[in-house]
Amino acid sequence: MNDLLVTAIRFITSQVPATAPVVALPHLPDLTATTITLGRELGADPRPLLLMADELNLQRHSLTEVLTQAAPIIDSTRHDLQELASSLLRRVPELLLGALSPHPGAALYARTQLAALIEAFMQAALQRVAETVTELLPLQDRLRSVVQLAPATLGPAVDDAASDNAPHDPRKENQFAQIGHSLPGGSTSSDGAAAGERAVAAAQSAVGTPYVWGGTTLNGFDCSGLTQWAWAQAGVDIPRTADQQAVGRAVSFEELQAGDLLIWDGHAAMYAGDGQIIEAGNPVQTNPIRTSNMGMSFHGFYRPTG
Repeated sequence: MNDLLVTAIRFITSQVPATAPVVALPHLPDLTATTITLGRELGADPRPLLLMADELNLQRHSLTEVLTQAAPIIDSTRHDLQELASSLLRRVPELLLGALSPHPGAALYARTQLAALIEAFMQAALQRVAETVTELLPLQDRLRSVVQLAPATLGPAVDDAASDNAPHDPRKENQFAQIGHSLPGGSTSSDGAAAGERAVAAAQSAVGTPYVWGGTTLNGFDCSGLTQWAWAQAGVDIPRTADQQAVGRAVSFEELQAGDLLIWDGHAAMYAGDGQIIEAGNPVQTNPIRTSNMGMSFHGFYRPTG
């Protein structure tokens, strides 16, 4: 009987997960100005590097968020399993004494009760571990969406023509002198751009509003409810749901301006300019621009005003 108890305690303690790691991921400095300057100097397009920097920042944020959310789940499981083992040890002595009774019937009853108790505690440990796995699965899915950036993402290497000894090409220098202006900055003089800026101003006024499924007012927004409401404040009606908001004109990253929408399978966000988006997280918030969102398929950038 003692061997059975020792086996049970060892089994329960073997299920205790390791402490959640404390990982301090370094902050990536703002490379925009330096990268654009180098692009001018070397005659190379800096946008792939800027996009990769944005992706790295997004991945850092995702990893930090996942680890932060996982830690209390793991700590709670560790505490519960350790308490389970302690509780078993507290309840066993009385039954062990009963198992040593000189009365055969009483001894048999105590041994039966002890075996059932040990089995129940082992099953409780397995159940607690299963609950933990269920809680951690969504976080695992989020980690899968954090893809490893391949070196090819950087684009082609700068060739010899871009070295210090290359002939000076005023046309190329002028081309990349314009890059700082051609990167999405969120402003243009067209009527559509003015409407987009009004939509962004409305969305920014909602920052801090709580997330509410199906919400379309300042009492609470979901993702497409926010974008629809913001564009309505600019005098433009767009459909209600994210999958229907891929309206107007599809635009490239280079063409982005304030108010353009980023559309995924089940999410919508608004480009605010300066590499930022506004979206209905919990609460409504601004984040660096990205094209990934918890494994959803990204459909592209859209300008409701065409």
